Amino acid sequence: MDSDLDVHIADLCRGQHGAVSRAQLLLAGIGRNAIRRRITAGTLIEWSGDVLLHAGAPATPLQTVMATVLDAGPGACASHDTTLHLAGVPGFSATPVHITQPRGGVLRPDGAAIMHTSRRIALDHVALIHGIPSTTVTRALFDIAATAHPDRLDRAVDAAWTRSLTDHRRLCEALDLLARQGRAGIRAMREAIEQRGADHVAPESGLEHRFHQIVEQDGQPPLLRQVRWHTAIGEVRFDAFDPEARVDAEMDSALHHRSLSDMAYDERRDAAVRDTDVVVARFSDDEIWNRPRDAARRLREVRRAGRARWSGRSASDSHPFW
Repeated sequence: MDSDLDVHIADLCRGQHGAVSRAQLLLAGIGRNAIRRRITAGTLIEWSGDVLLHAGAPATPLQTVMATVLDAGPGACASHDTTLHLAGVPGFSATPVHITQPRGGVLRPDGAAIMHTSRRIALDHVALIHGIPSTTVTRALFDIAATAHPDRLDRAVDAAWTRSLTDHRRLCEALDLLARQGRAGIRAMREAIEQRGADHVAPESGLEHRFHQIVEQDGQPPLLRQVRWHTAIGEVRFDAFDPEARVDAEMDSALHHRSLSDMAYDERRDAAVRDTDVVVARFSDDEIWNRPRDAARRLREVRRAGRARWSGRSASDSHPFW
């Protein structure tokens, strides 16, 4: 067999996680007989009737997604949960692979894939994620909104926002386009956008999201999120802050706040914060997840005491923060 041709095939596969479609090989000038010979020799492995895998490529979840997209035909892309997983949004899995293709395209159902069709997939709603044709994260959020539980949707929006994968402008632009198409889930996304203004700061973890949810459900005023604060040991960041009560609420996960070094740093950090006349209230992940009423009550009490102490003043009267 032609070694130059083998190198060319390997290059095509390398950029697609070891997968390639027959149509791509034919378009590259590799004939059917050449393809057949390499299947017989074991250089190429038939993944489906239309998709081949290079024998030297490792089998990975990304390869499965790429092969599924190729098998779905022209215009198809990864979408929904799969897109969010590829982009690193926690709580979503690559499989089963979700695929969206233009309505009217050739449906090639795969038992392991969940197929969706769309009347229109705007060009700016498509991106390459790890080299795989996918919807954008913003579009994927609208796609899952039709069936996702509101809490799960909120967590996904905030996780994507925190990672700069979406923002107020991109969500509003997508809402304007997709609302005209009468899509399911538009109401849920409109509410999610209305709850988050252009200057929204998303919580950086699921634990923080749950904490702010507890605050809202308890009827307390919302807290500022991720506030930077100057201390004698340098700049620190508050997970949540009440500037009127001068209360810094910190959420301690078992993963990041149980080692000796973490606890020693927290002690130094909290002492420096208290020196700026700010009360530090720490909440464990057990309290937030399993005893939310206790967390809400304790926060309510410390905020009430702080407001009584600082009545008529705010943090900005004596300390700069942003």
